[in-house]
Amino acid sequence: MKTKMIVLTLIAIVIFSGIAIAENASPVKVVQVDSKTIKVEQIVNGVIEPIKNIMISSKTGGILENVNVKIGQFVSLDDILIVLEKDQIFAQIAQAEAALEMSLANLALVEKGASEEDLKLAQSSLDQAKVSYQAALTNLKYALSMYDDRTMQKQQLLGSKTQVKVAEKQLQMAEERYLQAKIAFELTEADYSRMTTLLKEEAITQKQFEGIESQYKNALSAFNSAKLAKEQAQVSYQGTLESYHLAQQIFENRTSAEQQIDAAKTQIDVASANMNIAQANFAKLVNGASIEQIRVTQASVKQAEAALSLVRLQLGNCVIVSPIDGVVAQVNGDPGEMIGPGTPILTIIDIDQVYVKANVTADVLRFLQVGDRVKIKVRAYPEDSQEGQIELISPMADLLTQAFPIKVLLKNDELKFKPGMFANLVLTLEKSTDTTVIPIEAVLNLEKDPYVYVVNSTEKKYAEKRNITIGLVTDNEVEVISGINVDELVVINGHHTLKDGDQVEVID
Repeated sequence: MKTKMIVLTLIAIVIFSGIAIAENASPVKVVQVDSKTIKVEQIVNGVIEPIKNIMISSKTGGILENVNVKIGQFVSLDDILIVLEKDQIFAQIAQAEAALEMSLANLALVEKGASEEDLKLAQSSLDQAKVSYQAALTNLKYALSMYDDRTMQKQQLLGSKTQVKVAEKQLQMAEERYLQAKIAFELTEADYSRMTTLLKEEAITQKQFEGIESQYKNALSAFNSAKLAKEQAQVSYQGTLESYHLAQQIFENRTSAEQQIDAAKTQIDVASANMNIAQANFAKLVNGASIEQIRVTQASVKQAEAALSLVRLQLGNCVIVSPIDGVVAQVNGDPGEMIGPGTPILTIIDIDQVYVKANVTADVLRFLQVGDRVKIKVRAYPEDSQEGQIELISPMADLLTQAFPIKVLLKNDELKFKPGMFANLVLTLEKSTDTTVIPIEAVLNLEKDPYVYVVNSTEKKYAEKRNITIGLVTDNEVEVISGINVDELVVINGHHTLKDGDQVEVID
């Protein structure tokens, strides 16, 4: 009987010891160490630009006869966009043809000798050359008057400046409304969070909670509307600012008018030379031509032929065709309007592909290379995720922002991405593939001497402290260079109170 009691006592001791051990085990959550890819990424803001942005101008001055396109219209290569009036060019061609005929006649005269008829023809040619010279003087006077008349350009510049001020004021008002909506939303959000807690604690009624919930939703809607209005105001401001800069460029660019003056002066020089030649030819007929005189006359024929070719080239320049397939983005002229050489008339853009332009700091730039793939999210289409490729990295920082411009090429098959839209670029700065990766919450003392707790896979589980060497670190994950192996179990919860060798109980 005594022996039986001793055995029962020993059994009870063993049972209660096992219960005590189980009760002393620390509950922990674990994950299995995996091998995969880890990336360090940076999100930067960008804006969409057309891949081609071509400003169409006229090579010659004149009056717009037809403008065959309008804003938003698709055009193809070699489509006729603009036609200038040709009456003046036709008159110049006729004048150049007459000058050539005169030069040929003079050459014939000096080669065969003068007759009474030849003398009369030479006199007529001389008279024609004098008329041409006077016409050239008149053209110079007209060009000088056009150079001095800048009233229309000034009015356009002042109008554009006023539009910029209006757009700037609208942007300021939109930013103020956005700030007010943001403050109201943050206050309502705080009340909503507090009332949510009180509802869970049954400190308020459901009806009281629904009241603050309605206020919260209204404030959120107002905040989102104000945010959208601010972005739209920013786009409008940028558009009016670009229009102002264009008007300012046109007003300040005196090059086209100066080119007209130079061309008129050249006409005077040519007409003067022709008149001198005609005088010389007339004198030669009276006195008889020498070999040198014949050569000079031959040279005048070549000069007249070149002048005729030049005017015919100007006739071809009266029809302006599209240099690319694209979309008309701007039209700056109307039929009947006078334009000068080099004056911008149309802007055509190609958006079959677009650039997303962004600015990055020097610490980000060092990780980027031309050809890198980039994830893109256009804010107007938040549900879509695109991928582009870095095509340009500026070798020089912007003087104002001290940032480096980059351009990412993006396909735009559906043409839904428009210039001026905002986008987010997800840049991959560093990347490791097929490497050991664990959740960041598994690592203790990350900044100094990082370590983790590894749990064995036996029936009785113990925590083993492991010092690790880390590589890349993101917001959620850590690359482990050494210290643990793939498929081992690391503690992610409950490890802050552990010590090396502690018994643990793995929980879900």
